[in-house]
Amino acid sequence: QHPRPAGLTDAAVAALQELNLAENLAAIASAYDATVEAMPDLPRPLPRRFKTITLAALAADAQTAAPLRRWEAPEKPFARRRVARVAKLYAQAVEMRDVHLLCARANKGRLRGTQLTNLAVATAVAILLRLVPPE
Repeated sequence: QHPRPAGLTDAAVAALQELNLAENLAAIASAYDATVEAMPDLPRPLPRRFKTITLAALAADAQTAAPLRRWEAPEKPFARRRVARVAKLYAQAVEMRDVHLLCARANKGRLRGTQLTNLAVATAVAILLRLVPPE
């Protein structure tokens, strides 16, 4: 039996135990990584408001996960690292969602402009064909 973390209610502890984070973290991380790989590339450079999905932040995450220097004992206990990993995945997912929403809005505007241009050209061609007498 692990000691209860300070500040957690009975409901919060029960919710965390129900998540079974210790066993599900690998599946969560794997599904997240597969989803990120399937996504279209993010536009670079990103606006300044994004913090966890910039190239520098991703490089820092990789350096933390697999340092190129000597091995050092982790500062946090394993359970805290698991919770921190899930929190980081969530923060990255939220930022990626926001970036893709921005891209979708921009693409929608471009698509609308292209559709209106096509409609204007098709209308002009139809009018010209109607006005030109057949031979």
